[in-house]
Amino acid sequence: MPKRIYLIGRHGNVQLNDETVSRRHARLLMDGATLHLKDLGSRNGTYRVCGSDLQRFTAGPVERHHVFAFGECVRTIGQIIRTAELEAAMARANPEPDIPIADDRFEATTTGSLLVPRRRLSASDIVQLLERVEDQLAEDVKLIDACTSIGITLQRYERWCREFGRTRREREHNVAVLRQENERLRQRIAALEAKLGVAGDAAPRLARTDA
Repeated sequence: MPKRIYLIGRHGNVQLNDETVSRRHARLLMDGATLHLKDLGSRNGTYRVCGSDLQRFTAGPVERHHVFAFGECVRTIGQIIRTAELEAAMARANPEPDIPIADDRFEATTTGSLLVPRRRLSASDIVQLLERVEDQLAEDVKLIDACTSIGITLQRYERWCREFGRTRREREHNVAVLRQENERLRQRIAALEAKLGVAGDAAPRLARTDA
């Protein structure tokens, strides 16, 4: 089997469309049964995921079952290879350039799926991912395993929890508080508009009296 080199990043053989992934993030070399991964000086680094620990990875031999975080995008080496092979097969079957890929929204963010070009997840996407993690935790799945299953790191999960809430109840409470605040602001804006409207109506009358 000839040597094969796969470029991992936002541009390359294996596209990871995540804002924490560099354009040219890492390189995977396949030489027969030997696999060698090398970080290409990426902005947010490449890390080996070992249980709940992240170990900085520069270069070295890897196995298909090894889990890596490219920035905050988590993949196994096997998933990287399958994605590269799928993209190569698609290119051979349809060599026309710049053909858009249908955006299946949430499904496209699942670990191991071929990602469609998208800069960032929507708030709705993030909430759905948090709900998936919450459901897995209720089934006694370890947090690191639940995060890996949806393709994120623990750091990103904690950041999303701070922003959106850790549980459904907490998120519902945050939404209720936000709605109350929006209603208060709408009432305040309406009062200001009414006050400005009265002042605007009075100004022409004063002008006519002075004339």
